[in-house]
Amino acid sequence: MLIRSVLLESYEIPTFYEGLESFGINSIQPEKNEIYRGDYNQSKILIKGNGQVYHSNIKFYQEIIDLIMETIEKTEINEIGRKRKTNYMILARPSNSSYDNHPVNHLNLWLNKDQYNHAKSLFYGDNNFKEMSPLSQFEDVRFKIGKKIIRFHHNGKVIAEDGYAQFAYYLSEAIREDLPYDDYDLIIGQDEVGVGEYIGPLVVGSVISTPDQLIDLQLVGVKDSKMIPRGITLNMQDWVRQISTFSMTERLSPIDFNLLKYDNNLSTSQIISNMHELNAKNTIRFLNRKKYRDKKMIYIIDQFDQYEKVKLLQELHELDIEVKYFPHAEQKSIAVAAASVIARANRLKWIRINEKISGLELKRKNLENIRKSSKNHDLIKMI
Repeated sequence: MLIRSVLLESYEIPTFYEGLESFGINSIQPEKNEIYRGDYNQSKILIKGNGQVYHSNIKFYQEIIDLIMETIEKTEINEIGRKRKTNYMILARPSNSSYDNHPVNHLNLWLNKDQYNHAKSLFYGDNNFKEMSPLSQFEDVRFKIGKKIIRFHHNGKVIAEDGYAQFAYYLSEAIREDLPYDDYDLIIGQDEVGVGEYIGPLVVGSVISTPDQLIDLQLVGVKDSKMIPRGITLNMQDWVRQISTFSMTERLSPIDFNLLKYDNNLSTSQIISNMHELNAKNTIRFLNRKKYRDKKMIYIIDQFDQYEKVKLLQELHELDIEVKYFPHAEQKSIAVAAASVIARANRLKWIRINEKISGLELKRKNLENIRKSSKNHDLIKMI
């Protein structure tokens, strides 16, 4: 029995069935009114002429479909100038909670030095908040309102165990006090993950946000994805996609990485540059929509060895988009940090699915066992 899944636009179909084949789905002869038919362990998946996808009722197919759809350009999520939610914001949500519910917080908010000091001054200046003594050597100060407590740590970490709804206004104002590039209409961040990892794909992500959306993203705990626990990354990705104006990812599998490196004689830096260019081209296609052409925009890319060779720099300048490159940008820009989050989430989904396909634990500690597997050429990049 086949079940109906996603409905593809015509431009999405080639990318979709290329994605299926990258996960080991065997292409077989399509039947009448079909443009694609695939098989995996005698389980069928097919694409009808109208773009409708059907597959055997197995969880594996749905997981693959979800992952492939992550690589296809997303439609606009939020209009510029949407009603802000920071006054009602809490830090995070469990997977079974909606955006507007009030679950228990399980993440931390990080502020830079200026934001941190400004936030404390705002709390000190409001008599509704009672100052409390710190309870550990790591804490700087605590504030209490009713039964709710917020803790400021010396390293810039801010924790409110029961959520940030009652503290969000002052925190958002503190973030605004030192928000880089807040005089732009749109800030685009782009970053890659998986470069130094033997196991798994190289993924580049980009996120377009307004200054207000960047405040919301920082309030929900967005930061360099390397600082976010693995188990929370997918949940954080949901926040990024809900809050930002646009987001997308491009993924290069290990087998394709190796082909580019050893058959096409490209260096790792050249491959990274090509992936950044591909991702940026699709992001620019979104920005080329008429209503964005008169916006003041800045494009921030995490600096890598051959960043200056990205060929589309001229195209960005022609669109009157300012471009910034600097190292460790994901630690200095929430826009780039958000891009690193969605890229890492895409990579983690790939790892999860390929662990099921291979039966191997795809972790660095298991690298030697993976090397011995007959499937290692599909799993390991020759960096």
